[in-house]
Amino acid sequence: MKITSLVTVALATVAQLASAAPRPVPGSFDFNDIPITPRDIEDGPTIRGAGALHEEWLQKRNVDTLRVTGVRKGYTGAYRVYRQEIRNFMVDQNGLVGTLFLLALNKMYTRSRGDWNSFWELAGIHGRPYQAWGGDTPSSAQYAGRGYCTHGSTLFPTWHRPYLAYVEEVIWANAQLIVSNEVKVNKAAWEKALSVIRLPYYDWALNKDGYVLPQIFIDQQYKANLMPDGRRNIWISNPLFSSKLNRGTYDNQQLFPTQPWNFWPQTKRSPSSRNDPGATSNNKAVSDSLAANGPSLRQRVYALLMRNNRWASFSNRQGAASVGENDSLESIHDTIHGLVGGGGHMSYVEYSSFDPIFFLHHCNVDRLFAIWQAIWPTTYVSSQRNGGGTYGVAPNTLETRTSSLRPFRGLSGGYWTSDGVRDTSLFGYGYYETPKWKYSKSTEKQYSDTVKRTVANLYGPTVNRNSKRDVANTTEEGIDNSIINDGFYNEWRIDCQADKSALNGTYIVNFFLERPSRDPKEWSSQPGLVGSYVVFTHVMQAAPGIDAGQIDNNVTGTVPLTDAMIKAFPYTDLNSLKREEAAGWLIKNLRWRVTLDDGTPVKVKNVKGLSVSVSTSLCSVPGVFEFQEFGPWVKLTDIGRRIGRDGGPDKIGIVPVLSITTTPVSSILAASSTADPEVSTTETAAKEELTTTSEAATPTGSVDVESTPTESVTSEAPTATD
Repeated sequence: MKITSLVTVALATVAQLASAAPRPVPGSFDFNDIPITPRDIEDGPTIRGAGALHEEWLQKRNVDTLRVTGVRKGYTGAYRVYRQEIRNFMVDQNGLVGTLFLLALNKMYTRSRGDWNSFWELAGIHGRPYQAWGGDTPSSAQYAGRGYCTHGSTLFPTWHRPYLAYVEEVIWANAQLIVSNEVKVNKAAWEKALSVIRLPYYDWALNKDGYVLPQIFIDQQYKANLMPDGRRNIWISNPLFSSKLNRGTYDNQQLFPTQPWNFWPQTKRSPSSRNDPGATSNNKAVSDSLAANGPSLRQRVYALLMRNNRWASFSNRQGAASVGENDSLESIHDTIHGLVGGGGHMSYVEYSSFDPIFFLHHCNVDRLFAIWQAIWPTTYVSSQRNGGGTYGVAPNTLETRTSSLRPFRGLSGGYWTSDGVRDTSLFGYGYYETPKWKYSKSTEKQYSDTVKRTVANLYGPTVNRNSKRDVANTTEEGIDNSIINDGFYNEWRIDCQADKSALNGTYIVNFFLERPSRDPKEWSSQPGLVGSYVVFTHVMQAAPGIDAGQIDNNVTGTVPLTDAMIKAFPYTDLNSLKREEAAGWLIKNLRWRVTLDDGTPVKVKNVKGLSVSVSTSLCSVPGVFEFQEFGPWVKLTDIGRRIGRDGGPDKIGIVPVLSITTTPVSSILAASSTADPEVSTTETAAKEELTTTSEAATPTGSVDVESTPTESVTSEAPTATD
């Protein structure tokens, strides 16, 4: 028989089986009915098939059988469709892409509980209602009282990747149904829009509109330029404003056992009341908080991507704490949950995924993960013990790169692993910043360098643009040597360590370079607000059957200070970023306050395990070298005692005034010598040290150099938070 005849028979067989096969019971699918040899896609190979018809059939069968392979339409060869930032996504192709996405998401909301591809069931994978998804089983009946999410786990970045890929598949499948069944005019245009449908991401660290919340999350209605049936300028319900939860889900106390979660029929952000079933979202408060924290988030993202090459400290907050580092991808991610939630669904692990912004937020987290992979391609998942466990992982399990990412299975029926999800192209998507398909193995360094330049352009330091004391007269050429000396300057940051169970729920530590207002509602508008550190956790820290005392609850994070200090130049007596001059000013002016997730103030002394300190790092000015060079972070001292009265008590640790010489750069490097005795204090050696060592991602410089206080600080009058 001719090859063409064989292909014709194969295509006919595929079509016949696809239309005739009944929907299988989840978890019992027999791969013997696939008319091609299945490949173990979890291990990385590309699916083979009989052309476009097979790909369309595969996409349908994949969703029906709950197998995670990603969207396999819209691309050819090595190219993959880019996920887009939400503000670009909504206007792509004259708005057709955004409209189709919103219609597909609305269609998911209409699906009932028990339909594994409904929004309710997909959102419920992460936390509540603490039930199996897709016929999966818990690791042990004793430990079933939690969701599948891997927070505080080495698998935090990798577990969320197949989760998002499957949600993306379901959205695409709904969009494909709309194009097939509802489009009456301009079908070619709608099919073109369908080809690029992927999950959009929300880049909260991008200063596009002043870091404010994008309008698409604020409006309850969305005006579609064109509908599939040909109508124009039609208002539709905006599914990104909130998700609408069907009766029999949120109000079932076995699923959502406590108020307010079980009397809110739709998700809330910064709710007007936690005691009112009719509470409304305050997206303006959310937007204000995001805008106030934008510069801090941008600096954190830049430092994380460009400086941190250790998986343990990059991947998760507890891994970072265990190796003596301070920031992590998870810790930055936590801040968004706290700022967006404001006491609503996003504020808590077990309810956060029911707010649709969750998936766009995590899409950005996955993007940052992919960017980090491109910059540090030889570093990947390291082993770590999961103390609390998950629905799919027993407590105290040692997790590795080959651990199962339950409940997500590939085409062969096996669970995905971190090794299997390493490359986003396997799931049919990429990002603008990571066009890996354009580069070969021999050009990996060129690829990495390209990604670094992109990161520097998006999130790089502003010190070379806002460096004069008189900000109004700042020019690119006029760099004030109170900030930069001979191509070097000091970066500053606040380091936090906290006990995530301290307040039995999510809480926020807010930092200021001035005395904060007595009214927490005014903090986001205060010029002296530096940023916030969010401890994101469950309503109940330990699930049933788990001894909370056996869980390591220490977590860490950072709040950058550099931009806030520069911003304070015109309005305060701060004159310099130099270590010996700025330290004393911080002692007098740095303050912090703690609130619960809904803004209720809490006495700092009641927050067990909270520790605050300040670190600094000598860095080259961007542009002096091809890429910015970084010295090690050196902890100067604890700024406050572990228990402080108001985040600025009478007797606090004083940053030591170090012995210095008359050479400015030498004086800055002299402090680094306390952390590394091999560092010379000469100006030439300072430059050589930065240009010949790898970008500091290990905590070799994190040495406490506390000394006896040399200065007393006058107590503030008690405030409302005392």
